[in-house]
Amino acid sequence: METQLPKRFIDKVDFTGSCWIWMASKVGGRYGQYRYKGKMGLSHRFSWEHFNGTIPPEMRVLHKCDVPSCVNPLHLFLGTNQDNTDDMMEKGRHVNTIKKGEEALNVKLSQRQVDEIRETYQRRARNEFSTIGLAKKFGVSNQQISRIINNKRWTG
Repeated sequence: METQLPKRFIDKVDFTGSCWIWMASKVGGRYGQYRYKGKMGLSHRFSWEHFNGTIPPEMRVLHKCDVPSCVNPLHLFLGTNQDNTDDMMEKGRHVNTIKKGEEALNVKLSQRQVDEIRETYQRRARNEFSTIGLAKKFGVSNQQISRIINNKRWTG
């Protein structure tokens, strides 16, 4: 089946497993992107259209396998935004989206560090640290420090 795809597309895919993994450029490091007829699009959508035809405007191409870089048309199906959300909930992928504090994905700070940031900022009258200084000290962005101080992050 993969031999029916354009050579330019085939050259960017690893066919060794059941998922056909896109190995070239990715959006956000997850979904493959592919230029076809002068337009940039998502590689899994290209694969779906190549094998199944046009995607209706209100539809998305979803992954049965939950591998964003997979372009195997047998692993893809059409669905709405609601179908995508329902699929996520049914498969338990939503769990990581509700974790907070130290349990959140890609967390850079501990609760102790967050407490220290807030305490240090409260003593700001003595100009011990600005938000920029705190960001440098803890290795995060100034915006992240502002979100912590204003309880928009680490609210739990």
